[in-house]
Amino acid sequence: MSYASPERRTPAGIAELMADFTRRMEPDTPLARIQRVWGETVGAGIAEVAKPESYGAGTVRVVCTSSAWAQELDLMQRDIVARLDAALPDVQVARLRCTLVAPRRDPREPKPDTKPRRDRDRWKGSAAR
Repeated sequence: MSYASPERRTPAGIAELMADFTRRMEPDTPLARIQRVWGETVGAGIAEVAKPESYGAGTVRVVCTSSAWAQELDLMQRDIVARLDAALPDVQVARLRCTLVAPRRDPREPKPDTKPRRDRDRWKGSAAR
């Protein structure tokens, strides 16, 4: 004798629930749509080193981890823009503006000392004499 009802659904996995929750919480803006398809559009390797940060007037600002990647994406711009247009026909992407992102400092590390070094100042003073 089985107590399970035939209409009973199997529980959803946590990954499925989180994906659904994330989709519902994302803003429905052009930038959010671009960010959603970015990895599929440019590939996992590029998506790891370059991320769309802002969108306005048809321009997607992409921050890159190195100047070499920024230059590479500039060279690939025509192809990437065409892929974005195919993936998102309702978002007008005309160009990419690739910039270098400043490296983030670990907040646990002490801030760099910006005070002038006394021995350097003393040396400059003695050289002028």
